[in-house]
Amino acid sequence: MNPAEFEDGPGRIEPHNGLPCYNPASLPPELELTSEILDAYGDALYALGQLSTLHDHIENENLLLAPFVAREAAMSSQIEGTAVTVSDIILHEPDDDPEREAASERDIREAYNYVEAIQMGFNRLEQGESIDRTLLCELHESLLLDVRGEDKRPGTIRDTPVIIGPNQNPEDAQFIPAHPAHVSMLLDQLIAYNPMDNYP
Repeated sequence: MNPAEFEDGPGRIEPHNGLPCYNPASLPPELELTSEILDAYGDALYALGQLSTLHDHIENENLLLAPFVAREAAMSSQIEGTAVTVSDIILHEPDDDPEREAASERDIREAYNYVEAIQMGFNRLEQGESIDRTLLCELHESLLLDVRGEDKRPGTIRDTPVIIGPNQNPEDAQFIPAHPAHVSMLLDQLIAYNPMDNYP
């Protein structure tokens, strides 16, 4: 990770044992409501309205959610250096060999864990639970079940740095997230944050 790439963005770089950890800016963010932001906000509200109308006419809401969940799972897995695609996730049956040689069974399992964690989160929210530390820790534990990282205390708030990328070489890292000393506070800020409290 190149710290210079984050010099002009929100947040700051804070070293930890020689690693350039990126600490995001506190929430809520300080944004100037420019015409471009307001236009994007209006477009988002319009798209959400269309989606809500479509949802009212579909009995099985999974038909709407499944493609988005699969896409999110594939993109999140690729950050870690996997070769999984949306098609791999949709076409693959658990315990079968992957359809493509480039996608390993381990990579498919990691992507499936993303899908299952997202679905678990949806189910818990539908049951009336709120987003809190307990839920997030349980989702994290589900995410790392039987895959890389299962020995890294899944389901607990980390107190060590992590490197995001296909290997553990800091120079090749795509991203090194927040300094361990700030993780707990940043998580509390994220849980408490509601963007609708701050914008029109």
